[in-house]
Amino acid sequence: MLIPGKFWVLIDKVESRIAERNRLKGQNFERAFALLNEAKSVDLIAADEPLQASWDNVRQLIEAALARNIDSDPAEPNVDVLNDLFDRQQQIRESYRIAAAELRSLKDLKRSSNGFGSEMEEQKSRLESINIFGHTSDPNSCPLCSSTLPSAVPSAEAIRASLTDIDSQLEAVTNDTPHLDAMIAKTEDQLADIKRLLDEVKTSIISLQTTDQRISDLRDFSSRRAMIKGRLSLYLENMPAKVVDDSDDKLEAEKLAEQIRAIEAVLNDEALAERLESILSLVSAQITSLARKLEIEHSDSPMRLDLKKLTIVADHADEGPIPMPKMGSGETWVGLHLVTHLALHNWFFKKQRPVPQFLFLDQPSQAYFPPDTSAETVRDEIEVTNPDRQSVIRMFKLIVEETKNFQVIVTEHADIREDWYQALVRENWWDGTLKLVPIEWIELK
Repeated sequence: MLIPGKFWVLIDKVESRIAERNRLKGQNFERAFALLNEAKSVDLIAADEPLQASWDNVRQLIEAALARNIDSDPAEPNVDVLNDLFDRQQQIRESYRIAAAELRSLKDLKRSSNGFGSEMEEQKSRLESINIFGHTSDPNSCPLCSSTLPSAVPSAEAIRASLTDIDSQLEAVTNDTPHLDAMIAKTEDQLADIKRLLDEVKTSIISLQTTDQRISDLRDFSSRRAMIKGRLSLYLENMPAKVVDDSDDKLEAEKLAEQIRAIEAVLNDEALAERLESILSLVSAQITSLARKLEIEHSDSPMRLDLKKLTIVADHADEGPIPMPKMGSGETWVGLHLVTHLALHNWFFKKQRPVPQFLFLDQPSQAYFPPDTSAETVRDEIEVTNPDRQSVIRMFKLIVEETKNFQVIVTEHADIREDWYQALVRENWWDGTLKLVPIEWIELK
């Protein structure tokens, strides 16, 4: 089976579209922005043109860059673009440094607050022990044993006042903790956004530097622009007509994958083997039919074309498979070769296969006459009745009957004196006046 080339082209297109959709998924504009910055570097897009996170905007800018035709080459505009990107990178890094410092300060403050709260809790637990004492007005008397103390101790009221103060401080710390957590989360989000911007700028810088390195050997700025135009054109070609949402994208990818599976099912080895076996069976049936018309030896048994050994085999019911080298005489071999060629050419024509529609045969009757037989003897023997005459006539009649759809050219010594045969003769060299190589050619040499 010959697989149409469009199947392979379709597989390539489907796989390319799925790969491109996977790249576009998630609204990742880094690659598009990198290409557009390259276009800016060769003045296909204005250097101050803003790049928006919109696929419609990306498509419009690429189409405008491809349509732009500039005769004069600007003086290395990529230097300005790179300088702008480096300045932007420095600004973003400074913003990142400030945000990171702020985040560290907030986390340090939270740790300090947690430590202060723990300390206050410990003091509170100690002061709460005042509840085990009774009320006493003598600060110089021990509250446990009533003995006289060398120095006065704080009164219970003073301790309770301290405890109340500590409770107030603990409450303030507790109330501030959620606020600190919110500020920390917000600052972390800011850091993530700044990091993303930094990555985009870095990607654009690397892309520009890579482009400069790649085109450093090109002769002029126009060549650089042409190369970048080619990359933009390829990217635009692989972009979908419109960006679909996530669910539509998954559905489209599944449809494309299903097409690939359907094509692969047609192209798998097992299907190809079955198709080839079916074709060989049909061709072999035609070979058997033609062999019986020529009354070839063993043609009463089914014959088949063996592709592995490239020969004809007769499947005899009692003797088993008989390959062509074991089938009798040269007449049988010539006949089998002839019917095989006729069967194959008829199949190629029927299925419109790209095979030249002609067959060239050189002296097919030679098997019926020795190689050293003169042309006159062949002609004489064809004229008389003998067993070989009928075989030769059957062979040429079969050629005439089976070649309605393609051309057969035969060079032959046999000259059958019958009208149907003579009507097919285009050139006759029997009299020696006309030769395959003209005499004047030889004389000129």
